[in-house]
Amino acid sequence: MAKLSLAKLERHLYAAADILRREGMDAATYKDFIFGMLFLKRSSDVFLAARDKLIKSKIDAGMPEADAEAHYGENPDYYDEFFVPPVSRWPHIQDRLNDASVPFASVLDQALVGLSQSNSTLVH
Repeated sequence: MAKLSLAKLERHLYAAADILRREGMDAATYKDFIFGMLFLKRSSDVFLAARDKLIKSKIDAGMPEADAEAHYGENPDYYDEFFVPPVSRWPHIQDRLNDASVPFASVLDQALVGLSQSNSTLVH
């Protein structure tokens, strides 16, 4: 995965804020969207890397890929960090971006709820 410089990250964040401002959203609201998306993106990236590493280790030990994915890839017990359920993973969120039948805010809410339900450390 390519590293993102601070300057490029700032440009992306300002561009995202500009888009949301044009939609009539105030700063207090759009910062929640942006920070939520950043949190989901980072959580998903870290999880998917750990998931790939776990599955690869099981395949290297002789387990069929389908079994490794089914028994280890989707089992929260095998992860030291956050378990990110499919509804909270970035590819799922991106796929729903152009789905006009569901508001994008609802997709983000579902992703955050899924993440909190799968990780007791996120619930107060």
